[in-house]
Parts: sequence; structure tokens; C-alpha cells
Amino acid sequence: MTIENPKISDIPVLRQLWKEAFSDTDAFLNSFFSLAFSPERALVIREDGDILAALYYLDCSWNEKKVAYIYAVATKKAHRGKGLCKALMTELHNRAKRTILVPADESLRAFYSRLGYRDFGGMEENLCYPGGTAVMAEKLTAESYAQKRRKMIPAGGVLQEGVFLPFLEENLDFYGGEGWLLAIVRENDKAFAPEFLGDKTLLPGILKELQYKEARVRCPGKTPFAMFWSADGGNSQPGYFAFALD
Repeated sequence: MTIENPKISDIPVLRQLWKEAFSDTDAFLNSFFSLAFSPERALVIREDGDILAALYYLDCSWNEKKVAYIYAVATKKAHRGKGLCKALMTELHNRAKRTILVPADESLRAFYSRLGYRDFGGMEENLCYPGGTAVMAEKLTAESYAQKRRKMIPAGGVLQEGVFLPFLEENLDFYGGEGWLLAIVRENDKAFAPEFLGDKTLLPGILKELQYKEARVRCPGKTPFAMFWSADGGNSQPGYFAFALD
């Protein structure tokens, strides 16, 4: 049994493992493996040529320090409960000084806490509806959004740029206006916004302008969301993280 970087030729097997563990669509996986995946930013456990578990990460930055955002940690059903996830995480901790992840549920939050992860920042998610006076909204590119975002995220916020941007641009729409930014994706006649920055009282007017019937919107808040691990320990940690690949 070895822990190593996967090969490009492993993508069909990695997709199969991903779909066994998560509910993402083929369209999402096509987008991920064409725009965001790199063997250098992934680890697998291989035994007799078979991939038993995998994790992926994207490079972010925080206070000009490199941070690895970990996601889609998955183990084949037949091999769960054998510590493979922990082995992958331990190996990544040997390679990266700082890592971030977003637990899917409270049991995983407790598991990662035992590995030394701590909650940071916070996020609130609310269901919002259109109303009032429409608020003018400018359609933005991912690059333009990222530039404006640097000035608006909470103190100590994690910058998710680089390879993140083309992947996010294929999966989200970006809008901005006077003192606000919104990243959003339509889900049938509704919408999901993984990030809104600015005055929340503007949201009804923004949704009216964009013709959404309702939207689940995430804003900076106090509810535990992301978790942070650092090789040097200490109390210093980021203040905000938004774009979880969920």
C-alpha cells in the first residue's frame, strides 16, 4: 500500500470513486477534471494497482502565505473504517504547512478536530426572496470579481484565485454594485449563492433585478463553517473562507 500522486490516466477511476462518495453531477466533474485537477495537487492510496482512497486540494493564500484547500476526500466503501482518510491527511500535512477544509457534517467536524483542525471565521446561510426596488447589478468576470473581492472580504480572509478562477467562472455567475458583491448559480427556478459581501438589506432588490424567485445565500457570520490546520500550531488563523466545493 502506497500514498502517491495519481496519474492523468487514473482520472476515470478517480471519477468513479468520487461519484461513489458524493452526489456531484457529471457536468461538475467534467468541469473539475478539465479546469481544476492536477496530479500534483492530489493524493491517492494505491494497493496492487487499485486506488482505494483519494483527496484533492487547491492552492489559496492567506496573509501572503500559501494554504492548501482540501476537498473531496473519499474512500471506497469496502475499505472505509481502516484509517485511509487519516493516512492521506497525515501525508498532506507532511507536505503542506497550512490546510483548510469544510466538513460536510458535524461528525466529520469532530473527526477533523481530532486531527488538530480548528474552526475559524464563520458563515450564515439564509433563504432570501426578491422584493422592493430593483438594485442595479453589473455582470463581472471571475478576475474582476476577485480584484474587487480583495477589498471587501473580512479581515484575514482567504484569497481563492489562480486555478480557482476559471473553475469558479464555469460554475458561477458574478455580479457587483455599489458596495456589494455576489457569486451565484441558478438551480432550476431557484438559486444558491456561496458568497455575498456587503449590505444584506440590498439582497431583495438584487434578486429582483436578477429575476431569481428565491436564493440560498451565504454571508460572513458566526456559524462554524471552515476549519484550519497549521504545522506550527499557535492561535493565528484566517478570518474568512467562502468557496467550498459543495
